[in-house]
Amino acid sequence: MKPHFDGWVKSSHRAVATCNDCYTPHALIPKYLVKAENGFWHSF
Repeated sequence: MKPHFDGWVKSSHRAVATCNDCYTPHALIPKYLVKAENGFWHSF
């Protein structure tokens, strides 16, 4: 993941988008379901 982050830091794309803009659903409930699941597995 580090190479992807490094590429994002050096691009102009970072001024308008964060990781969540591309990697989670845009609808409110599905977005928070994905965030909750990822948080659960990250802490597990």
